[in-house]
Amino acid sequence: MCVGFTSCSKDDEGGNGNKLLIGSWQAVADYIQTNGNWVLDYTYSAGECIWTFDGTNVLINDKSDMLNGQKVTYTYNSSKKTLSAFGMDVWTVVTLTDSALELQGEENTYTANGYVHNVKKISFKKVQ
Repeated sequence: MCVGFTSCSKDDEGGNGNKLLIGSWQAVADYIQTNGNWVLDYTYSAGECIWTFDGTNVLINDKSDMLNGQKVTYTYNSSKKTLSAFGMDVWTVVTLTDSALELQGEENTYTANGYVHNVKKISFKKVQ
């Protein structure tokens, strides 16, 4: 579940949080919420999905995703703890330290039985 990200405005707060975000983050695992519990949905292999933030853009390198190599603008609001891109994907920043990033969001997944709404969480470790 490597999904991308809206351009920055004067209302966005970079601050120290944005400085922590800048760099390359390797996806470690996806989780899905089932009956109020977080359940492991997918474990990434090394280098399979890396998001690189430069302060304005995020470059998504995902070997299995259509966004592979696409660079998009993002907005990080440290006071609201939100990260967004493409003007539609909004993630809550659950954890942001110098070595760990955890994002939580919602998605609709198409299945044979129609769309299923999921609450997802993705964990990253900083690699650069």
